[in-house]
Amino acid sequence: MYVWGSTVHGELGLGGIEDEHILAPRPLEWFGANNIQEAACGDSHSLLLTKEGKVYSCGNNDYGQLGHEQPRKRPHQVLALDAYRISHVACGQSHSMALNEWGQIFTWGSDIHGQLGHQLGQQTQPVPKILKALATLHVVQIACGHKHSIALTSGKFVVVRFLITGKREMYLYVTQYKSRYKCSEG
Repeated sequence: MYVWGSTVHGELGLGGIEDEHILAPRPLEWFGANNIQEAACGDSHSLLLTKEGKVYSCGNNDYGQLGHEQPRKRPHQVLALDAYRISHVACGQSHSMALNEWGQIFTWGSDIHGQLGHQLGQQTQPVPKILKALATLHVVQIACGHKHSIALTSGKFVVVRFLITGKREMYLYVTQYKSRYKCSEG
C-alpha cells in the first residue's frame, strides 16, 4: 500500500513525521497495510477496509468522521463496527459511511448538510450509527460526495439525499425501467 499528498492531519497514516506533504508514493509502514482490500479518502481523513471486514481510520477528526477518539496520525480500528463484517467504505468531506455484508449502512461524522441521513439537525455523530431510513432495503453500493451520500440497492433504486434550502429536504429516487430512467421526488 502506497500513500502520498498532504499529511497535515495524519490522513496518510504515516505517523508523526515532519513532512506535511509527501510528493511521491511512499509505502505505508503499518502492520495492516498488506491486508487492505479497499481505501477511501475524504477531505482530510481516510478509511481503510481489511480483507476480514474491519475498518480503520486516520486523519482529521473535527466532526467525528474517524469514528473513534484514538490518535489520528496512524490508522486505528473503528471499534463500533467490530461486530459487523464491512464490505465497502466511503468518505465525504467530513463524513464517513460503511456497508456491511447484509446491506446495512452505517454513517458518522458531520451531518451539517443532512449527509448522514439521521436527521440530526446540523450536528455530528462521532461513532457509526446504522441508517434506519434504509433498513428495509438491501444496499449493494455506497458513495459519498463532498456533502452528500448515495446508496444503490439490489432492486436498482438509487437513493440520493441532499439539502435544498434551509430545512427543506429532498429525496430523489431513480428507478431503472426498460432501459429508461424515471425520477420522482419523495
